[in-house]
Amino acid sequence: MSGIVSFDDGGGCLRTYATLRIYSGDIAPKEISEILELEPSRVWNKGSTETAVPRKQNGWFLTSRGEVESLDTKRHVDFILNQLASNKTYITGLTAQGLQVDIMCLWQSANKSEGGPSLLPAQMLMLAEMGIAIAWNIYVDNNS
Repeated sequence: MSGIVSFDDGGGCLRTYATLRIYSGDIAPKEISEILELEPSRVWNKGSTETAVPRKQNGWFLTSRGEVESLDTKRHVDFILNQLASNKTYITGLTAQGLQVDIMCLWQSANKSEGGPSLLPAQMLMLAEMGIAIAWNIYVDNNS
């Protein structure tokens, strides 16, 4: 069956991953871990100075990087959504409190041909139910 792209083919993708990002003003990353009953991939604390400018808010991050072996962004988004499946109410509560909750995906093209990331309707529905926005940083190698 030539011309059919499998779900894990990635449609011309060189690398991809997804990261759930939760930014809060006063809720510490440890509290978010306790609320969600999940361990983050990394955190940062408001006021920390590991960058040139002190952090203005707390950050809690869960990534599929190193956890999912697929070039299809849908698989990486599924990893995040599966972690949140039993915590939909808590995520909705965090967004209702004004915390910024989103998923940022990296997608790097293997070439300049057609292709790109996509989502399934069930994924879009689950994101909408929890009030989670999703975006992509897309990189194309202009030398390909």
